[in-house]
Amino acid sequence: MKVRAAVLEEFGAPLEVQELELAEPKAGEVLVRLVACGVCHTDLYTASGADPSG
Repeated sequence: MKVRAAVLEEFGAPLEVQELELAEPKAGEVLVRLVACGVCHTDLYTASGADPSG
């Protein structure tokens, strides 16, 4: 199935919404429709490449 995901290709680059292929749910799994989400500020800091522990 096709899904959209915010993807980081490299440190310092912006997040890009991409369409990806994902396997269908298996027995015992569920598919949840996500309407909105947030991105944690500390995750963005690490993704920027500025986090020395990162």
